Amino acid sequence: MGSNSERFSFNERDAYGAIRRPRLYEPETDDERFFEVMVEQIPRLESESFSLPVSEHPVLSQVLSQLSDQPESELSLEEWAEKINVSGRTLSRMFKSETGMTFILYRQHVRLCSALKYLAQGRSVVNVAMDMVFSSQSAFIRLFRQAFGKTLGNILYKKGRGLSPAH
Repeated sequence: MGSNSERFSFNERDAYGAIRRPRLYEPETDDERFFEVMVEQIPRLESESFSLPVSEHPVLSQVLSQLSDQPESELSLEEWAEKINVSGRTLSRMFKSETGMTFILYRQHVRLCSALKYLAQGRSVVNVAMDMVFSSQSAFIRLFRQAFGKTLGNILYKKGRGLSPAH
């Protein structure tokens, strides 16, 4: 199985609990410095970070790269399979085993992550939704919430468009 992206969640409540715990290290040691660095990094955790699974499979990694480079592409699974000289069924199995996602779900996530980049640059939701080939602005917003468990409003406007898409 290919290596999948890792997700790490650390919220303010976790940080507060960590800070208020009794010392588990000796003062002026490497352990103390490590703890101080962790506490210093907490403000950086404020921005959202979204990532996509990756694959080490040579053929599939090419497809994933091209999907990321051209998120608006409307090529079907069968058309991608033909481009790389495998059957649609084989490519479908590769997607599921290497990324843990179906082709359609992976492509939706690529489009959503690309959309985040454009939104962070100040582009309108309507334009981004249309550029990323969503059928409508409301379809884009609904899919975004399903995928990330947050509304665009939660991410864009609460944090002043302070997102950090990663893939």
